[in-house]
Amino acid sequence: EVLIKAGADVNAIGGEYGTALQGASFASDLDTVEKLLDASADVNIISGEFGSALQAASFSGELDVVKKLLDYHAEINHNAAGKYGHPLQAASYAGNKDIVELLLERGGEVNAEGGTYAYALLAAASKAGNDDIVNLLLDHGAIPYVEGGLLGSAIQAASFGNNLAIIELLIDRGASVHAKGGKYGQALQLAAITGNAELIDVLLAHGVDVNFRGGKIYPFTSLLSAPIP
Repeated sequence: EVLIKAGADVNAIGGEYGTALQGASFASDLDTVEKLLDASADVNIISGEFGSALQAASFSGELDVVKKLLDYHAEINHNAAGKYGHPLQAASYAGNKDIVELLLERGGEVNAEGGTYAYALLAAASKAGNDDIVNLLLDHGAIPYVEGGLLGSAIQAASFGNNLAIIELLIDRGASVHAKGGKYGQALQLAAITGNAELIDVLLAHGVDVNFRGGKIYPFTSLLSAPIP
């Protein structure tokens, strides 16, 4: 507050979080966020690790900060670059269900593309314990077989996270175990790399190609990718 009164530029860009507003949003510091917004901080500046203040707040998980930014017209669907591309993807990856619900209520586009995981569904599927968020995204129209990003598909993302429940949910919703692409090539290769026998059994039961070769990290068959005990 002292710096603002002394004439500090509230929209100066630099450092890891790009702007003071993004840094305060990431820190879940509602009081500082309010002071910066009242001092005419630009809520939609694109900069820093998270791309925007709203993306940073969505990742950090403080609902009141997200609401405040939205009240000041933070753009929900603008691809602000950053690690997660969109606020919905950031909240989905971090497991912040209340923020995912809020962003969807306010018009967040469930199939917006951008960021490391390309889609909110893939981001949610890649982390353990996000079953409810995956269900929520699917109920709001997320495409279960969408492909893109670091992990290639939601099935691969769930395999990466050892999420058997999410794998079964995605299959029930129409995702294919044969989806290919991304860093690891195919879900079975990821399951083999992690050594998850139960997950391997489920994928094999659904007819996954056991001899598929691909991926940028382990461009071999699943058998060759499996760890040696």
